[in-house]
Amino acid sequence: MRLSKLSSTQLQSPRGIVPLLMVASVLFVACSPGPPMGAEPGPVSTGQVLISTEQRLYSVSLGPVSDDGPLPHPSPVPRTSFVDLARAGGSGAVYGITNSSLHALNVFTGRETLIGLSGVHDLTALAFDRTGRLFAGSASGHLYRLDVVTGAASPVFLRSTLGPISGDLAATADGTLYATMTSFDSDVLVEIHVDSGVVHIVGPTGYAHVYGLTFRGETLYGVTAEGELLTLDRRTGAARYVRHTGLTAVTGME
Repeated sequence: MRLSKLSSTQLQSPRGIVPLLMVASVLFVACSPGPPMGAEPGPVSTGQVLISTEQRLYSVSLGPVSDDGPLPHPSPVPRTSFVDLARAGGSGAVYGITNSSLHALNVFTGRETLIGLSGVHDLTALAFDRTGRLFAGSASGHLYRLDVVTGAASPVFLRSTLGPISGDLAATADGTLYATMTSFDSDVLVEIHVDSGVVHIVGPTGYAHVYGLTFRGETLYGVTAEGELLTLDRRTGAARYVRHTGLTAVTGME
């Protein structure tokens, strides 16, 4: 069964399958507004990444050797079930989305602050670009820009139609967005040029449920719902297995 990131309120949608997973991505970018109350920086390391499961948050090594472990404080789980996370590069503040709202999140305590409703009901992916713009993707294949002060979503014009964004968004230094889209046998990597609206299908990843994407330098990392850590080739889309994180029911990757 294909897993979906839609919440239980979306189960009557044609793409709504039993909700299990959410994703988190991180971009170290400048964010012009300061972080709202409750948005606290989490651990930042070029060799580590935050991954969330249904129960708690973990700091996971991006290398082939495990140096993983839970964050301090027992089970800092937010009350809200987020479908994705993103970190503002300038402040390090962490933000989360549900299918319909934007929140600020303290990753150590689980405290969250509702910023506002987006006006969209099927959001699945979140990422900052280098200039501090916050983008969100949806299960219906749309791209939005979110206001970090109000949470409101504004559609981004694209010259080509996207398929359902299954997992995450991640941005390069030049502002190009990468996303994973749902397909039959494996997720597909897509390149989105936001300012021109051009969409380019890169290719199949070879893995299903690639719900997490994040850049460290020029390397694009991914993680599957089943906890498989990957690197993705930005020219072909093909994913290379790095190791298993030991996690299951992964719900997010910064």
